[in-house]
Parts: sequence; structure tokens; C-alpha cells
Amino acid sequence: MEGFTIGSALLSPTRTYLPLMAKLFREVGRKRILGLIHCSGGGQTKIGKFGQKGIVYVKDNLFPVPPLFQLLKDVRSLSWQEAYASYNMGHRLEAVVPNGAVADECIAVAKSCGIDARTVGRVDKNRENPRGREVAITNPEGSVIYYPFEG
Repeated sequence: MEGFTIGSALLSPTRTYLPLMAKLFREVGRKRILGLIHCSGGGQTKIGKFGQKGIVYVKDNLFPVPPLFQLLKDVRSLSWQEAYASYNMGHRLEAVVPNGAVADECIAVAKSCGIDARTVGRVDKNRENPRGREVAITNPEGSVIYYPFEG
């Protein structure tokens, strides 16, 4: 975070994703975007509240943790499990799409808006918990499963 103090980083305005979303809907199409999750108020686990029952969201290709989130984790003495459940960890918006080709289109649109993007994972069938949803996150300590999300 070169050029930022801790205070300025914490107080910097949140990016609005409206221009990105408008362009995604226009260029990729609403019907090809199965879900959009703004990862606040539940961090990286928020996605577990949405989708059909019997799935697991596998997040195994996240971006590196930004220094600000590492600092928040360390200062609050949080485990990685708590940090990913509390903070977005630098990932603010997720799109759930049906396949890699649509993901590539979304990534291209994001990059055209100056936003770095990547495929961070996949959706698998959850054979162990067919009644609920889970989120499996690979983090610097290994993998953590957050469950069950029912409803």
C-alpha cells in the first residue's frame, strides 16, 4: 500500500461497482450471470447464504491478502478462519457464472474497467451435506470449511 497511511487506507472511499455491473450486464448478459455477491457483512463466507442446496463453493485461487487485511488479522489476533468470515480480504465482488468461457468474458470486462479479476474457485456438489451449502476456502494456513448454510 505504497503512498497510504493506515488511516488513509481505512478511510478511503469504497469503489462503486455500478459501472462494472452495467457493463457486465450489457456485454455478458444478465442471464449468463447466475449471482453477484458483494463480500461485505460476512466476508468471503457470505456467498454460502445463496444458491441451491447441496453445493460447496470452493475458493482455492484467491488473490494474495492485502497488507491492510493482514494487519487487521494480526492486530485483532484473528485466526485465518475468523478473518475470512469477517472481512472481504481484498475480494469485494464475486460473480457466479456457468462456465470458464463466461468467466473469461467477465474477467475481460473487469479489466477493461481497470479492475483486476480472476477465477477464484468453482461450485461443486456437496455429497456430505446435501441439505445445505458450504464454503471451502484455501488460505495461507491450508483449507477451512464454513458450514452449514441452510435455507
